[in-house]
Amino acid sequence: MDKPAKRTRVNKHKRVSRACNYCRARKHRCDGSHPTCSRCSAIHYPCSYGPDSKKRGLPTGYVRALELLWALVFTVVPNSKVIVQELLPGIQFALDSRSRLVLNSRLVRDSETLREAWDDSDVQEELDQLLSNIQQGNGSGTNSVASIKAETSSADLSLRARAFEAIKSSPPVDDARRASGPLDANRASTPLPQHASGLQTAPWNDVSSATSAQQVRRLIDIYFAHTNCWLPIVQKHKMLELLYSPSRNSRAEEGNLATLWAVLAYASLQDTRDPTGPSDGRAALPTPEVIYSKARQRIPNEDARLPGYVQALLILGLFKMDQGDLVSSWHLIGQAVRICLHLDTAPSASNGSNVANVDDDNQKRLLLSCFILDTLVSCRLRKPPHLRTGDLCFSPMLAETGPNEWEPQNLNSATLGNINSMNQPSRALSIFNCYASLMRILNDAMSDHLSSDRPCTKSLLALNRWYDRLPQHCLISSLSGQGQPEATQNLTPQQFNLHLAFTSTEMYLRSQQALVSTEGLSSTQTVELTGLSMGYLLSTFAKEFGVASMPAIFKVYQAIGERRVFRSARQGHSADSLFSALSSEPSPNLLPTPPELSETSAASTNRSGWLSAMSLPCQVEDAMHEYDIETWGKIFGTAELGEAGISTQQDKESLNYLNGMACPGSVVVKVLNTVVFPYAEDIHQGKLPVFNLSLPLVPHPSHIGRVHAVGSDAILAKPGDLVFFSAAIYARDDPSVSIIQGHHGGEGPIGRKLMQGEWRDGALQQYQKVPLENIFVLDEDRLCTQLGYTPADLHEISFYSISAGALFDAANLLAGETIVLGPATGTYGGITSDMALALGANVIAIGRSEEKLAHLKQQLGNHERFSYVVMSGDDEADAAAIQKASPDGRGVEVYNDWASGSLEGSPYFSAAIQAVLPEGRVVLSGAPSGSISVPYTLVMHKNIKILGKVMVSRGGIDLTIKMVNSGVLKLGKRGGSSHKVYSLEEHHEAFEDAKQNSGFRVYTDIAPNPW
Repeated sequence: MDKPAKRTRVNKHKRVSRACNYCRARKHRCDGSHPTCSRCSAIHYPCSYGPDSKKRGLPTGYVRALELLWALVFTVVPNSKVIVQELLPGIQFALDSRSRLVLNSRLVRDSETLREAWDDSDVQEELDQLLSNIQQGNGSGTNSVASIKAETSSADLSLRARAFEAIKSSPPVDDARRASGPLDANRASTPLPQHASGLQTAPWNDVSSATSAQQVRRLIDIYFAHTNCWLPIVQKHKMLELLYSPSRNSRAEEGNLATLWAVLAYASLQDTRDPTGPSDGRAALPTPEVIYSKARQRIPNEDARLPGYVQALLILGLFKMDQGDLVSSWHLIGQAVRICLHLDTAPSASNGSNVANVDDDNQKRLLLSCFILDTLVSCRLRKPPHLRTGDLCFSPMLAETGPNEWEPQNLNSATLGNINSMNQPSRALSIFNCYASLMRILNDAMSDHLSSDRPCTKSLLALNRWYDRLPQHCLISSLSGQGQPEATQNLTPQQFNLHLAFTSTEMYLRSQQALVSTEGLSSTQTVELTGLSMGYLLSTFAKEFGVASMPAIFKVYQAIGERRVFRSARQGHSADSLFSALSSEPSPNLLPTPPELSETSAASTNRSGWLSAMSLPCQVEDAMHEYDIETWGKIFGTAELGEAGISTQQDKESLNYLNGMACPGSVVVKVLNTVVFPYAEDIHQGKLPVFNLSLPLVPHPSHIGRVHAVGSDAILAKPGDLVFFSAAIYARDDPSVSIIQGHHGGEGPIGRKLMQGEWRDGALQQYQKVPLENIFVLDEDRLCTQLGYTPADLHEISFYSISAGALFDAANLLAGETIVLGPATGTYGGITSDMALALGANVIAIGRSEEKLAHLKQQLGNHERFSYVVMSGDDEADAAAIQKASPDGRGVEVYNDWASGSLEGSPYFSAAIQAVLPEGRVVLSGAPSGSISVPYTLVMHKNIKILGKVMVSRGGIDLTIKMVNSGVLKLGKRGGSSHKVYSLEEHHEAFEDAKQNSGFRVYTDIAPNPW
């Protein structure tokens, strides 16, 4: 067979690097011949190669150009080579899914942002333009190079030296860090160019022809060291950008320019008060009032609709506040609020890009800063604030990340005693979050004080919760065993601000309480102890950072607390005199002086040894020795009680403050015992969302306690009564809404709303405020004297009453009826079995473990009306076994399901419901997180009622207590129970023990107070 002839191979078209304009426009093949290509020559068409024609791929010399550009950077910019070498070890190159080269570094989250940064930069465009100029040349490259060299040799190269003079004279980065710490190292690595081209049109140049960039930069540093650390609303890089480079869009930058001028004005005002500052540079600057006027002129009256104007107005408000003109400050802040609301600064709820998230955080900062300053100044002037807590339609939490949170703070410590804190992250954003939450409490108190007969009880409890939830880096432990000098030696300005705001808020709430309550502490005591703490913080701040660095808002805190001072006839010094003393003395006599600063301080032998021996305006007698109160510390915290002036005597119950908490409809109870559930720790770690809790909170539901104080509407309960508290709370204006105090948040948003109110916290505290209708007075003589029960024994009433809710309220179980219980081997299975037997019913317990079921029968004394069925997992066989176990073999009247909260559904429901007789009842009392499948036809034909029951009625609890009183239900050792009781401080051990060992008649308890 002949082989086919080989085809003649046609040469492939050779790709040319450049086609003519005509061929490119018509997508014809072009041979790229010059001056006329073959196609244009054949059709006699003019051929041209225009400048718009681009070569494929990278321009000629692109890689070489990048190399030369880097070489220029290494040559001109000092330390740039060192910085790049520090970055290289943390860089890895890889190929993505599309075989594209990507760079991975711990310094960036998304490598794609690096490509976008290069594509969006002006450097790329300018580099392309420079290379295109070469491509368009006509071979005169040699002449061009020669001319460039000639220009370079004749140019004044001192411009480069002047531009980088500040950093060329500084030591390398590593040497600077070793020599001066993070502050100087930061300054060494961020130079202050004096004559860079961007400075020629910098926005501050019209202030004065003699103004230098160094002086303006110094004012910016002062502002960020003393103000932005506690009110972080300005981005420093934006201020420096405006300082060192001309604006590309003057209209868009108008708001930021106003902010820059406001920053300079307020920093200049602070700088003029500092006698230690450089005096030579101040002469080049205008007065603070002139800079203030310039800043004010940059803010239009009606058309101010940029975020920068909000920042500027707030800072100018601080300027007026510092000058003592609070009314003008209030007006400026109010204008900022209006602009802020007009801008609709409430952040979006969508989870967009990182840029959107950053914008959301910036918007939050603005609105929260307006809210904080508006609340404080309004409180000082006794005016209603523009913004209310309800206007914050988002959770007031900034993302606690970025430079403001983790970079070391550039502190200007007057004594250089704060070096340790200079090496630590500033944590400005997390502290600001706590600050904003604190101001919500103050704002709510200002709004509620006219609408409630007990306006401060709720606010004081909220203040206590706020303090308890403070992160560790926000705490001052001066009143928990550590002296004040040691506790405050490393505090940053934002930490001082936070605790001064806390003290001022607490003083305000106490003063409002004194106006409406005759049962609280005397105002003199409160002012003395609280005022001392504020005074000490102020004097320590002045010592550490200087009076000139003291924020103007500190005066507002003092003035808010001044209201209490003037109510005391014995108080001889006002807040203004206190501040005046600070301005002239670093450690004034009217404030407690640290021992190392006091020449007259006597040696102390007790916990109050840090107090100065100098005379105080009001002498506090023995109350200063009582900072370690344990009995009441769980309600308000040790530090708050000590500063609030709550003193203790031998009988700690003689304190009167908690009497004022017992408003009508409520009772304050001294908690004696509460039982720990096996799953308690899982609930309060958020692992069981079915409980619908807003964490954190004080956990645990019911308790046994002793009445400490009652509301004016109580007719039966009185102080000293032994009571059982049931934690099932019903909304008084809508009883269909219910929660379990400290344990279960009810259903949906309306349940959470009730949970966030007065009855949020549970029994794991020494004293608890509870609804009056939820306590049951116990016969202490019968139960404790005759029957010998302890509070731990009596708390078994809580378990039996829950079973009573299922048997008595829901199932209406009658004597002689038969009930099947499952799973029956848990705590409530045994409790409900015991309760049902006491009511005269027959009990069938079901479960998978025959050993556990047999043990349960033994615990119940091998009762003749008790039997059990071991479940096999076959629903039909298990249903038949349950029917057979019933007295007449026909079935049961009631099925009570107790599926655990750790399960997703009920393991025995489908089998047990088949054994229920017509007109029977099924009661669901467990807490599984999933759902169950209901046999629709079976339920309909048998007319079976399916009910859910978690709460118990008052009648059910009364029945349980009567059964205990009569001896039908036996508790404690009389019933075969054992209790392991832990103290409140041992709650972690109690949680673990309950998880491992709890069960029917084996209980773990916590006793917050001794019996």
